[in-house]
Amino acid sequence: MKKVLYAFAASAMLAGCSLDELQSQDNSSFAKIDKVNVVVEPFKAEEGASTRTLLSYSNSQMIFSWSQNDEIGVFPIEPTVGTQVQQTLDLGESEDGGLNASFNGGAWLLKENNTYCAYYPFCGDMKLNESYTEIPMDMEGQVQTANANSTHLGAFDFMYSLPTKVENAQVDLHFSHIPGILVLDLTMPEAATLTKLVLTAQNPIFVTKAKMNAKEGTFVATETSTSISLGLGNFNSSANQVMRFFISVLPTTNGESLKEPVDANVISTIGLCYAGSLNDGLRIKKGYVYSRSATLVRVADEYDDKDYVDLGTGDGTLWGRNNVDVYDDVTPEFYAWFDIAPKDDYSWDNYETYMEDENDCSYCSPNSDNQSVLNPGTDDVAYLMMDPENHWYIPTSEQWQKLVEECTWTWTTMSGKSGYMVSHKKIPARWIFLPANGLMVGTSKTETSAGYYWASNLDTKSTNWLNGYCLKFVEGKYGVTSIERCNGASVRPIYVP
Repeated sequence: MKKVLYAFAASAMLAGCSLDELQSQDNSSFAKIDKVNVVVEPFKAEEGASTRTLLSYSNSQMIFSWSQNDEIGVFPIEPTVGTQVQQTLDLGESEDGGLNASFNGGAWLLKENNTYCAYYPFCGDMKLNESYTEIPMDMEGQVQTANANSTHLGAFDFMYSLPTKVENAQVDLHFSHIPGILVLDLTMPEAATLTKLVLTAQNPIFVTKAKMNAKEGTFVATETSTSISLGLGNFNSSANQVMRFFISVLPTTNGESLKEPVDANVISTIGLCYAGSLNDGLRIKKGYVYSRSATLVRVADEYDDKDYVDLGTGDGTLWGRNNVDVYDDVTPEFYAWFDIAPKDDYSWDNYETYMEDENDCSYCSPNSDNQSVLNPGTDDVAYLMMDPENHWYIPTSEQWQKLVEECTWTWTTMSGKSGYMVSHKKIPARWIFLPANGLMVGTSKTETSAGYYWASNLDTKSTNWLNGYCLKFVEGKYGVTSIERCNGASVRPIYVP
């Protein structure tokens, strides 16, 4: 049985009192708790389905399993409110590692007639307010490592235990699942190595981020989307093979009766997209398992045979598929802002436009023309060096910002290089890959796990305009910033017909 890892945070410290202070008080009102039992409600089968489901998947059943040293969070709520602490579960000889587990409750002095709540997974930096609604739930970042593998679900199976009162030294925490589990059987038309699955709907039915109220077992959506994605660990399919995928999904926003039509899009490591519509539409309720299937077909796109693609940023920008590497398309090339050729030393001493007299500095302030954007005809390496000439440009910081805001960003690895796949939110077949090539400072490459890409305009708020805007990213974070323009960064061009 594959075990799904669960974490909980438990706290029974009274507000304003340390554990040492509690232990020094008269403990006659505290129960002697040798064991606190935690029980999980099984997943239910989808309404109308004939199979009951009990987080490994076997014979059409979703089977929950505790694992040794899993952690939970417990906190007192009434009559005395306390702060949360972390508690490790123990699987004794009598426990089977399934729905039931326990931990020693005496160590933190559970109080008789006090009421406690619990939740999973434990969030150490979470701050509970009076209504206990600040527990974060984030459904992004799910990654499945192999066909029919469900081990990733444990970190996204958010659970809660409704208020439980200590009576007669007995504590039973009954946990329920908030998400539903979506089981997808998708038939691939041909052999491929897969890197991403995206589900898309016409309306923003997917709750991607929310805050749980563990006291009531409810949540409030903070971010919704028309799509939800599952990273794939580069596993292979053969022609006509049925691939099984698992996604943890918070209850959808499409009401009690409507089933939203949803398309499945699977993307290969070389950017091919396979798509199909899920049978029977989709509506997710908490604590249920849903089985859906689709037969996928290869998606043809109008940009398949082009060196550029429209990523749906809304401003009509066509993004190049490759960096400006005109001298060697294998080795990444770096350019200082304004330079049109790579060099060995990316320092101010080797920067052509920088003079000791600031009034004699090209694209500096103050200067004679007050110009803060590259002149394509003389200073834009993409415009001058890319084939065909005079159609490629370095993007502006505004165009980079549109890419950040309007596209789906997925950290991945292609051809042995890490970076971001940036794709159209509604047409996943349209994408570009931005490798993390690092930054040249002087004669050395720094931040080798980061990506830096020049914009065509300067940061006019910087001293003497000596900083240029650029896109900067590392795994999990991306945005527009500015850096010293003598540094060597990558260039990803845009195409203008």
